[in-house]
Amino acid sequence: MLEQKDLEVLQSMMESVLERRLGETTKSIESTMERRLEETTKSIESTMERRLEETTKSIESTMERRLGETTKSIESTMDHRLAESENLILEEMERTRGMLDDEIKQLQKNLEELNQYYKISKLEGDNTALFLKIVEGLSKRVDELERKTA
Repeated sequence: MLEQKDLEVLQSMMESVLERRLGETTKSIESTMERRLEETTKSIESTMERRLEETTKSIESTMERRLGETTKSIESTMDHRLAESENLILEEMERTRGMLDDEIKQLQKNLEELNQYYKISKLEGDNTALFLKIVEGLSKRVDELERKTA
């Protein structure tokens, strides 16, 4: 068998081989782990960027669609309310026009009555003046006749 010294040398050689192999294995494992970690990180980053981009596009698309729908709804509501307001204004204008037409008719009727009253008053004034002339003429004739008979 082997002597103690040989065993120690063998143990020392084995330890150095084991240490060397352990070092190589550790380096190999570390290298592999770093490479795999880097690949995994890149893969995760790529997947996250792709998913973020997809999500962003989806959100933008949804927002544009909803904004379009909301805009159409608001425009429709505004058109409807404007039409209602327009109709209310037109109805009020028609009602006011009817009231003003009635007042104008009443004013025209009053004006016609005033014109008739003016014409009657003028005719009465003319008749009174004519009557006074006749009375004066008759009064002069009576005075003349009285002078002639006196």
